[in-house]
Amino acid sequence: MTDNFNTEINRNNDENNIIEFKNFSFSYSGSDRLALEDINLKVFEGTINLVIGKSGSGKTSLLKMLKTSLMPAGKHSGTVSFKGQEISQMDLRSQTENIGFVSQNPDNQIVTDTVWHELAFGLENLGLDNSSIRSRVAEMAEYFGISSWYEKKTNTLSGGQKQLVNLASVMVTRPKVLLLDEPTAQLDPVASKRFLDQIVSLNRDLGTSIIMIEHNLENVFEWADTVFALDSSKLIYAGNKDGLITRLNELNSELKMSLPKPVLVYEKLSGKTDKITIPQVRRWINNEFVDMPDNIRKNVEKFLEDSEAEADNTHKNTENKADNKCPIISIKNLSFSYKDSNKDAISNLNLDINEGEITAILGGNAAGKSTLLKLITKVYKAKTGKIKYMKDKRLIALPQNPLTIFTEVSLEEELAEVIMSNPALYKGLSLEEKKQIVEDSLKSMGLLFARKMHPYDLSGGEAQKLALAKVLLMKPDILLLDEPTKGLDVFFKEELAKRLEGLVKSEKMTILLVTHDLEWAANHANSCALLFDKNIASRDKVRKFFSGNMFFTTSVNRIMSDLFKNCIKLSDVDKINNLSKDW
Repeated sequence: MTDNFNTEINRNNDENNIIEFKNFSFSYSGSDRLALEDINLKVFEGTINLVIGKSGSGKTSLLKMLKTSLMPAGKHSGTVSFKGQEISQMDLRSQTENIGFVSQNPDNQIVTDTVWHELAFGLENLGLDNSSIRSRVAEMAEYFGISSWYEKKTNTLSGGQKQLVNLASVMVTRPKVLLLDEPTAQLDPVASKRFLDQIVSLNRDLGTSIIMIEHNLENVFEWADTVFALDSSKLIYAGNKDGLITRLNELNSELKMSLPKPVLVYEKLSGKTDKITIPQVRRWINNEFVDMPDNIRKNVEKFLEDSEAEADNTHKNTENKADNKCPIISIKNLSFSYKDSNKDAISNLNLDINEGEITAILGGNAAGKSTLLKLITKVYKAKTGKIKYMKDKRLIALPQNPLTIFTEVSLEEELAEVIMSNPALYKGLSLEEKKQIVEDSLKSMGLLFARKMHPYDLSGGEAQKLALAKVLLMKPDILLLDEPTKGLDVFFKEELAKRLEGLVKSEKMTILLVTHDLEWAANHANSCALLFDKNIASRDKVRKFFSGNMFFTTSVNRIMSDLFKNCIKLSDVDKINNLSKDW
């Protein structure tokens, strides 16, 4: 694939080559399927490199080959090297000093009880003296803006805060290469942008070579020097951004839909691909549509409003009017504080959840979203207030970390355990019928190939799919989801949406989810609520909610809002294009 590299990269010689895969293939233990097939690529010093692809395409497997402590059991051929030395021949100290890794799941990397000890832990293991440790830790804490957390217990941090601590604890060792596996999956939109800006600063200020897996490319695509695209375990592209778009068009690849929304909006409206950022596309749209007659613009906005009203009416018509009088969950004056804190995490919160709807709770890191779900599931006990539930409703929750619900040694056993542990749900079925349910469930999640694999060997996206399959087998009436799209590619997100929407329609399931995935919520939730300052700051139907926000909104709205109100989804851009094409 080296023919696809841009001219600047081709000018690099082998002295600038810091990471190299040569004819590398790998398959996990217990699987005949190649997770990586004949990979040849080079990463050059001081560059930012993105790895993109569908969930299960081999992205996480690729990164794991760069540290022996992460390498899963399996068979491999070919070589992986750091500055000409095979990774397998490097000692642990050398790997720690030169190659840092931040995983998809922050809880998997936290090893100590306090933030300051977490930052110092790696340096202590390397044998640095106390003075050097204190100096490096202080520098990193200030750099990442986490000094105020210094004495905090790590188990009280939100997922996003833990991720920042993980990054800082890796960077204190001053690695030459930083590996990032979906680093913003648990960050809110504002924190995500700040996090990625810091990654860019690390690259620019320190020359750290970055290799990053990221499904959400909005805030990082413009900074990438090289993009590696994987599809079905194979490398289908290695090169610059412009070449990537051209190549994906040539292949008619579904991966094109994973490109940033500015790229897709601009191509829909202009047929071109030379603008890739929100400011670039926003300026172009403002110039291109500045002379559009007001009546056409108002027709577009009215069409979008009418589409929302029609969808809303369709949903209401499917509901039982008697049930609609009473929410399925009603939260009144709820307050909660952690034992070691004198401040409320949730304060006087009121919220009604309607039956047969998808409700999304949004908010910043540490706003209390996951805490609210744990109060609803009675993991935590409220200090004051009440939560009322509609009678005879089965409530099941999927936590933020899917690994916490895995108990078996293979995927098929994981799902079979649910069926065997809930005989009332599967009463009267034969063993063969139960086996078929497991088979169908794995197939629907695209995990049939991994049926014999250990759940802990899955990528973050695959683990999320397995966890979703497991909770859906429990046949809930009320399903609580904490970051359900984390680690999933854009394609499976749509499959997940279809499945959840189908359950809402056919089984009248009620879904309450916490998410930072604003695009998914805009496309598939019925209503959204913003949790801020320990309470619900706002709640509304989806289009009104997102069109009224500046930051907690979609990329499409940020691009289009100057000229078109209520334009929040990529499908809305198609409508605008069709309605204005004769102008």
